[in-house]
Amino acid sequence: MAMDSATGTKKFKWLSITILSVFLITISFHYHRNEIKTYPSYIHAWAQADQYALALGFTENGYDFFHPQTYNLNKQFPNNFAHPYPTGVTSADFPIHAYIPALLMGITGSTSPFWMRIYLLLYSLVGLIFLFLLTREISKNFLAPFAAVAFAMLSPVFLYYQATFLPTIPSLANAIIGYYFYVIHLKGAKNRHFLLALVFFTLATLARTPFAIFLFAVICQESFYFILRRKIDIRKCIGFLTSILLIFGYFLYNQHLRSLNGSIFLNLLSYTESFAQFKLLLSEVINRWGNHFFTSYHYLFLLGLTLASVIMVIVKGREKDSLRNKFGFQILIASVGSILYSLLMAKQFQYHDYYFLDSFFLPIILLVGYLSGQFRIKSKIQKTISIVVVCIFIGLFQRDAHKRVKSRQQTAIWDKTEVLVQDFADSKQLLDSLNISKEAIILVLESQTPNNAFVHMRRKGFAILGSNREEIQNAINWKYDYIVVQNCMLYPELLQTYPELLEQTVRVGGNDHLTVLRKTVPTKKQQPWDLLGLTKRVPKLHSTINFDDLPESYWGNLVSKSNPLDTANNVGYTAQNNEWSLNFTLTDSTLKSLQSIYPVFKANFFSNEKEGKILFIANYEVGNKSVSQYAFSIELNEQDAGKWRSISYILPAIHYTNTGKPNRYTVFLWNSDKKEFCYDEVSISIY
Repeated sequence: MAMDSATGTKKFKWLSITILSVFLITISFHYHRNEIKTYPSYIHAWAQADQYALALGFTENGYDFFHPQTYNLNKQFPNNFAHPYPTGVTSADFPIHAYIPALLMGITGSTSPFWMRIYLLLYSLVGLIFLFLLTREISKNFLAPFAAVAFAMLSPVFLYYQATFLPTIPSLANAIIGYYFYVIHLKGAKNRHFLLALVFFTLATLARTPFAIFLFAVICQESFYFILRRKIDIRKCIGFLTSILLIFGYFLYNQHLRSLNGSIFLNLLSYTESFAQFKLLLSEVINRWGNHFFTSYHYLFLLGLTLASVIMVIVKGREKDSLRNKFGFQILIASVGSILYSLLMAKQFQYHDYYFLDSFFLPIILLVGYLSGQFRIKSKIQKTISIVVVCIFIGLFQRDAHKRVKSRQQTAIWDKTEVLVQDFADSKQLLDSLNISKEAIILVLESQTPNNAFVHMRRKGFAILGSNREEIQNAINWKYDYIVVQNCMLYPELLQTYPELLEQTVRVGGNDHLTVLRKTVPTKKQQPWDLLGLTKRVPKLHSTINFDDLPESYWGNLVSKSNPLDTANNVGYTAQNNEWSLNFTLTDSTLKSLQSIYPVFKANFFSNEKEGKILFIANYEVGNKSVSQYAFSIELNEQDAGKWRSISYILPAIHYTNTGKPNRYTVFLWNSDKKEFCYDEVSISIY
């Protein structure tokens, strides 16, 4: 009978792992199948591109682990991108999770983002399997491990970063593995498991410093036991000391790299100046990211577990299980550590949601496993009800997580980084076609981030993130070979900020998305259209509306009135109470015939308003989903009030995608500030 029981238990464990594996693979395939080969994009594309650039850097530096490099030559720290460096070497947390994908790239001969994404995805799944095993060790029922894993896996922020490029994900997995071996040790196993726990906690901390929270939480707990037992375990102390020395040793080496080469990675504390400011910032973090950390059903599930636990303590008294008490104590220490970390890095939480994964996420999912594991499920009816409840919550987690993740993968109207990612997609091929050496140094103006443009070009260079005149003036005198800039940023924004480009550069080449320039004095006076290569190009489609003649079918939402300065002519008009104004639409059939669109917008505007703005938005949809969206702001001011003025914009280029779904391209005016204005001679040229 004992043998039959053991065999049955073993079969059940294998069945559990099989069910878990099917669940993890299904969810992973559902969320990541379309993005697994894509470049860094959407939320925190900056940080993701930096990590991908590290991996690419290893493939180009002979796999020199101790001299990590990216393509960026003007580092953010300590000079805020204002100082050029001769190499792309940068300090970085122990870059093992960029190095291993780089080795995979070397073995396969492919530097596709696939290798880094699949590496992180698989690492995360290993971590979730160990979360399952860990929760099973401290649970009194069979459902708690599934609940803990589903709770973690279906966190929107975890799903979003699970198959990206950030070392947070493998460090989180290593910390979970460390806790698994620590629990085995707490059950009474030999020190071998404790040493394995230290190995994984150390790896987690080396690759992502905030995970020191959990290493030091274990050190604190073990130190408490030393005091309680009045006996110090020398072997454990040697293990602690070794971990700390390794971490501190690499920290010193990192500081050495930083002092010589600068860095693209933050190494400073970022705390608030007062508790009142911290409370205000905490409120902003919750409002901004609260439903990204977990869905509302996650919070409801955790609240229900907490209330049930309180009732259980009242009815049955405190937990008597020694292992669960020890692990509950560890969760408490880790939670306190996460709170302290959040105080030290408070300002970063406001803008970086993955700091939550570095800190609070692990104590919370461990708490879910701990609380859900305290209930004994014996009778058949208890098992049935419990399974139904957990399955319902998993379904609700999935439903809301899906919505949230999809919302994170949308292009916001002010997201210049996503437009840059799209514009630089074929930049390597462009530079190759212009016979620009792979060793050429590129200056990218309006690059938005240090590395996003460069991982596409596969060339090193300098990144000027915005359109600040002083920064451009400083960088234009550095030593580089070519300037690359997006067409939609070159005109009018950059040329308005720094018109000297017309006198200091000439066009080398380009495409609908990018212009490549060389610094040299032009032989004749240039106009913006010369740099953009549009002087001799004939548009594939041109449409103008002047409100005196019958408009073409592309135009919609037409309202007109007499010209305020010349009543003999009609002009377009938008009243204060009208939020939506003139629009221009290209339908699927037109887009098919054009294949690609490189739009230039021109118009005359008039308003008596002395402040406010009109938003001019270009939107490309595939199957009713916006895949490219960007807004330009037409500022109203006192200087131009009561006058007609001309404006023109180069819009982001779009290439038609034949997906079988209807495509639509729309340009429209959004009267977001509810102002009164007129417009005339509005034209769009499609090149």
